[in-house]
Amino acid sequence: MRGRQREAIDRLSKARDPEPSHSQQDARLALRLFDELVPLHGLGDRDRDVLEAAALLHDVGWSASPDGSRHHKHAFQIIMDAGLEGFTEEETLVIANVARYHR
Repeated sequence: MRGRQREAIDRLSKARDPEPSHSQQDARLALRLFDELVPLHGLGDRDRDVLEAAALLHDVGWSASPDGSRHHKHAFQIIMDAGLEGFTEEETLVIANVARYHR
């Protein structure tokens, strides 16, 4: 991820993720799998950026659901409402849905 995208993700993560080190580790693992499986899935850099953003933001809903019971649903809404700069509406929807259904 570069520039505006990275800034948007970092800003939202800092404001809403209670345990960013967990999300950063998830992102490292997701990107490692993505990179090792490129020959199979054939996806590109833009798709990799979307996966990284989703991994970094998947737990932002904990800020709205301290007991965690609905954090995945809150994450979807928080991401959709954030207006992630540098991502298209479709990419933002994919990021939000990955967060929503990560459980």
